[in-house]
Amino acid sequence: MADIEHLVAISSWSRSPADLTRCAEAVADFLDPIADSVGLVPVESQEVVGDDGVARAQALGPVVRAVRRADASRSVLLVGHYDTVFHPDSGFEGLTTDGDVVRGPGVVDAKGGLVVVERALRMLESAGTDLGWELLVVGDEEIGSPGSAPALAEAARRHDFGLGYEPSMLDGALAAARPGSANVTHVIRGRAAHAGRELAAGRNALLAAARLAEAIDRLREDPELLANPAVLSAGTATNIVPDLAVLRSNVRAVTAAAASRALEAIGAAVDELSTDGISIEQHGGFGRPPKEMTSRYEALLARVALVGASLGISVMWRDTGGVCDGNVLAGAGLTNVDNMGPIGGDLHRQTEYLRPESLPERAALSAALLIDYDRGEWEMTP
Repeated sequence: MADIEHLVAISSWSRSPADLTRCAEAVADFLDPIADSVGLVPVESQEVVGDDGVARAQALGPVVRAVRRADASRSVLLVGHYDTVFHPDSGFEGLTTDGDVVRGPGVVDAKGGLVVVERALRMLESAGTDLGWELLVVGDEEIGSPGSAPALAEAARRHDFGLGYEPSMLDGALAAARPGSANVTHVIRGRAAHAGRELAAGRNALLAAARLAEAIDRLREDPELLANPAVLSAGTATNIVPDLAVLRSNVRAVTAAAASRALEAIGAAVDELSTDGISIEQHGGFGRPPKEMTSRYEALLARVALVGASLGISVMWRDTGGVCDGNVLAGAGLTNVDNMGPIGGDLHRQTEYLRPESLPERAALSAALLIDYDRGEWEMTP
């Protein structure tokens, strides 16, 4: 709990590069005693479109990379994140005890997960092992990992399987299939005009954006798609035809084929509306591909459940609508279970909490899984 308190005390909002760097340095110091090497890996900045329709570079936090036995013949990739959704001025800070839970920004999502994986690796090392491992802790997971995704995908190609340390579900269940997620921004430009004298001369960007939002919403008619046109910025005054609108949407797809259908439908809507003085620019896409169930993935989940049973821990799994870096690893071809972290709730709310009794249980589950794999007691399904 002292380690969690230390990490939670460091503000690490995804959009605050200075705070992220401070937190990354603390995470690196935390992991240094158990690794052969620990370093901070800078990532490319993210293109962020403002409400003025202009794309600007946004600096992101570095990836913390810790490695042990890099040349081992058998190895595993472990991933976590240190960023949170909480602005430093949110007023939600520090760790507090509330009955049988503790609350704080990132306490379970996912700084508690960093303590779980660190303790699991300590147990692995104390057992004596030849297993190689690489741990990547990113600083942009909460905004879709736009900078760290290339590092995650590259690392995924070096290992046998992966484990991620997002929080477990409230009942301890693991996530199975996850949809892919696309964050899409559309910049719609029209023509300004006086709303009384020259209304017909104007081209209303807000109306075009609204029609595009309706087209995106209709994606939900496909049972393998979810769509949420979420934020619309447009207009300056009621007597001016708005010549600029910025529409931000999220689309989720259960399968890769559904993701393709979504992008094709959005593209068709953009083409249809880009006429008679209206132009539309599209930014973004499926930064996280669908994480579909495969026989290999199901076998890994079953192995986690079997190891859990040997420890007296009941492990189940079910599909979820959420996404995480496990999607990125799966997209790069690495089978992984991505929410091996502790149990808690109220994620992304100022009442976020962790159940402390889940920390040793989840650490033991990961450690036992890795020790058994190192000893050859199970193999990844071909």
